[in-house]
Amino acid sequence: MTTVETQPKTGEETQLERGFIGQDYPRKEDKRLLQGQGVFTDDIKRWGMGYVHFVRSPFAHAKIVSVDVSRALEIKGVYGTLTGDEVALQTDPFFQIASEPGASVRDYALAVGKVRYVGEPVVAVVAETRELARDASELVEVEYRDLPAVVSAEDALAPGAPQLHEEAPGNLSFDYEAGNEEAVKEAFARAAHVTRAKLQVTRVAPNPMELRGCTVRYDAKDGTYHVHVCIQGINMMRKQLAAITDVPEEKIVVHAQDIGGSFGQRSAAYPEYCMQMLAAKELGHPVRWISTRSEGFMSDTHGRDNTVTGELALDGDGRFLALKIDWIADMGGYLSATGSASHSRTRTDSYRGLAFRLRPDAPQHRPLRRRPGCCAHPRGARSRYLRGGTRTRRVADLPFHDRRLLILAGQRLAALLYRA
Repeated sequence: MTTVETQPKTGEETQLERGFIGQDYPRKEDKRLLQGQGVFTDDIKRWGMGYVHFVRSPFAHAKIVSVDVSRALEIKGVYGTLTGDEVALQTDPFFQIASEPGASVRDYALAVGKVRYVGEPVVAVVAETRELARDASELVEVEYRDLPAVVSAEDALAPGAPQLHEEAPGNLSFDYEAGNEEAVKEAFARAAHVTRAKLQVTRVAPNPMELRGCTVRYDAKDGTYHVHVCIQGINMMRKQLAAITDVPEEKIVVHAQDIGGSFGQRSAAYPEYCMQMLAAKELGHPVRWISTRSEGFMSDTHGRDNTVTGELALDGDGRFLALKIDWIADMGGYLSATGSASHSRTRTDSYRGLAFRLRPDAPQHRPLRRRPGCCAHPRGARSRYLRGGTRTRRVADLPFHDRRLLILAGQRLAALLYRA
């Protein structure tokens, strides 16, 4: 709370003038939301709208041998279907913010030739009702040939591990480093105390209250796509959709409405949205998709899932000399548009003094989920950074692994002093 204390005159009480911080002020949107007048993605209705249901992979890693949609297309009320091969002819792969080889991984809106995580969309079925689309999707026949899979980043980097993407040998998506390794070595050589720990930062799923969804309408008069989507950033969404579908940005209108939570998962252009743009133009119907909760757990971006091995060097008085981190983070089956950038934004200014090295090597490996973590740290990158200094900020400002090392160091130094 912001307060201003005025000096009282003799015999007068102190007066406090309250500022805005910490005060209760009515929010403008509460009334309509509480009265059910909010407009969320699932509230968007358009005449002649088609509903999408996705046939998703039951395998973590498998080759697609054949796809047969003929029986689904025979059902009255089914507008059409799309397969990965059809999508690949009409769109570019998703772009990856990563160095080579991760930047060369080819990732389309529907699986092409192979599936790389449980729940990857393989076929889209569009019908006049949601229920009909779901029923028709059960008539789609997909033949798979199961392939070996691993479920941890460390296993994916091991020699002989199953190869997920041919473009990323050894399942390593990207590798970079920064900092001063020699300065860190020197600091550790003269350290009076070294604290070491291996930490597991567990995977998180955003899981907002409002399920992910999108409605796309194509206006044939001017070639404009109207995209109604639960969204966190309009400009990023539009740029990504334009890059993937080869549609000029000015021909994509992204409509933002109320949103039921985000937690970092709403900014990226997901495969479902790109497929909907193709279907809306090809079929001549607005196309709508609303995720189920189980689909969300399988296909929304996840975060963290890092394995961190850290070492903290201290002098005899307990002052920090250097910090060294080996970091493996799970990137999932594919990189998200911004997931890999999270590692490159690792803070380097938490400590004063300069003896810093950052080396993330990012494996692309985990054939379980969709894309990495738009929340905080991505999966599938192995990062290593080293840094040194003499003073730290408050503990709450530091990354998780820094805080844990600091707390462990304090506990061990306290134990040494107690025994002394």
